Amino acid sequence: MGGAAFPSAVKLNLGRRSKIHTLLVNGGECEPYLTCDDRLMRERAEQVVDGVRIMLHGLQCGKAKVGIEDNKPNAYAAMAKAAQAFPEIEVHQVPTHYPMAGTSN
Repeated sequence: MGGAAFPSAVKLNLGRRSKIHTLLVNGGECEPYLTCDDRLMRERAEQVVDGVRIMLHGLQCGKAKVGIEDNKPNAYAAMAKAAQAFPEIEVHQVPTHYPMAGTSN
């Protein structure tokens, strides 16, 4: 399942109908105190990279870019190391920014 319980299979089927040149992998947490993605990328980076490679193959896509928040340096380091042997996978740090709800004065 993807975010908001949206089935990943639906997203993948859309990818098969339209030619995708770059797979974007969201390695960011959606809230500041969540750490599940961070821990997964730290502790199982090789398996995450394997999953990205499987997705690239299944989608017949040429490259992937993984975005990891800049406040997750250990996850970034682990993922960058795990992806080092695969030039089709780029790991990038992105600025940390969490959506904020509207506020009234």
